[in-house]
Amino acid sequence: VEVAAILREQRIKNPDYSGMTSDGTAITMAAESARPDTTDQLTAQGLNARLQTPDGGILDLTAGTGVIDTAAQRADMSGGVRIETSTGYVIDTEELTSALDATDVQTGGAITAKGPLGDLSAGRMALRQGDAGNGPAYVLVFKGGVKLVYTPQN
Repeated sequence: VEVAAILREQRIKNPDYSGMTSDGTAITMAAESARPDTTDQLTAQGLNARLQTPDGGILDLTAGTGVIDTAAQRADMSGGVRIETSTGYVIDTEELTSALDATDVQTGGAITAKGPLGDLSAGRMALRQGDAGNGPAYVLVFKGGVKLVYTPQN
């Protein structure tokens, strides 16, 4: 039954993608399966991605589904997205968009997060390259009704 479905649907099992943005962030993506929608676009199921910035920061992303569009240089993730950062944050949202040619990740809506400072909620979140004066810096920016419940460390 699965062989017939694969022949009918033109599915790719366990595809992966890797690349580097113009500012030096390494991007890797893998999925359980994917199917081409057009020559430049595919829809993936069980998507995992990692962004590793030149300053050593890491974002691990998981999503139920995703659409990767190489012509538009972007990946749209949805179906419950989880982001785990190397700085200790775990962020949940319904959808996000990530550029493939620059470090630019943005959620499509509200987020909830747990991290070293406590619990956080916001209308949206973005990861962008900032300016540290002596080279690129990457910052998580929370906007839209940000609420932080601070939990002091012992």
